[in-house]
Amino acid sequence: MKKANPLPIKAIIGLGNPTFEFQETYHNLGANLVDFLTQERNPNFKKPASKNFCYLKKGKLILIKSLVFMNQSGEAVKEALSYFKLKPQEIALAHDDSDIFLGNYKIAFDQRSAGHKGVQSVIDSLKTQEFWRIKIGIRPEKERIRQKAQELVLKKISSKNQEILKEVFEKIFSFFKLKLED
Repeated sequence: MKKANPLPIKAIIGLGNPTFEFQETYHNLGANLVDFLTQERNPNFKKPASKNFCYLKKGKLILIKSLVFMNQSGEAVKEALSYFKLKPQEIALAHDDSDIFLGNYKIAFDQRSAGHKGVQSVIDSLKTQEFWRIKIGIRPEKERIRQKAQELVLKKISSKNQEILKEVFEKIFSFFKLKLED
């Protein structure tokens, strides 16, 4: 039986890839969610010297974006936890999930990576999986032939699917709204 998380979420960390060509792909949904949660047109993220992340404080919540490639996400997350003196149980890691249908999301605690290399990098770096995850679905519901995750995550998001994801981000924002406003 899984134990409940005893600590409040103090930070949301969005995973993605730092270069321009990945900005509109499914693999960047974690970073895109963090941008959405700021509710600002051009958020002014702060970047600590020689760190692999940038951040913005919003109420009592710290919004963090990894600035490394997905497969090295653990480096950025470990640095952010050290910088803000956070425990793994106090973070929610936002990322794409190819096992969840597009238009859905799941918030979970203390789970294995299920093959997500960015999440596995975080687990390896922190030496624990005891943190929250915001899993944002990307799998097409009416897919005839199941695509491999690596084929799906680097596709550009269509304008139709961007609208669907905006609705998902709105739901996630509503979930965290109290923390953003406290």
